[in-house]
Amino acid sequence: AVALFRYANFPQVDTLVPSAAPVGGGTVLTLSGRRLGERAAALHAILVGSRRCRTLTWTSPSEVGCTLPALYAPNGSAVGSALDVTVYVGPPGGGSSRRPESGASEEALLASLSGTLASAPRSLTLLAQPRISGVHPLSGPVKGGTALTITGAAIGASRADVLHVTLGGVACEHLSHVSNKEVRCTSG
Repeated sequence: AVALFRYANFPQVDTLVPSAAPVGGGTVLTLSGRRLGERAAALHAILVGSRRCRTLTWTSPSEVGCTLPALYAPNGSAVGSALDVTVYVGPPGGGSSRRPESGASEEALLASLSGTLASAPRSLTLLAQPRISGVHPLSGPVKGGTALTITGAAIGASRADVLHVTLGGVACEHLSHVSNKEVRCTSG
């Protein structure tokens, strides 16, 4: 009898955008790398710590994403720490993987990952929920074009962490990151 040995081409995550996210969840996380699933059905799960991401998206074998779940204990103790992000895909050439149900227990989730290939983890830093304490000036023309300074706390460690700013549902343009306590933009 002849036995065949197959090399497993494990998924590889090179970057996370953003690299830090608020603990409250809801942030859309984009992961770039290699072998992140030959097709959408091969993307089995993305775990952040032991929590499963919601709303998986598959763009290509080199880009996937998800919506982060809430990532902290009710007392907020996880702020400032980091969690591992791991991608699980079905083996190349395999049938479509069975994704765990939305409300599946941790045991059911772990059982559903049996036979999948896991990436090496990448680190996601947990931030406090952003809090806005001031906007200057307080008003401007409806047509937009007003230069704004927005101040607060936990706004983001870098420009990559500030995904967007909206004013009454309208996107603020020309967004610039000054610090974790200040961003500037132009009303749209």
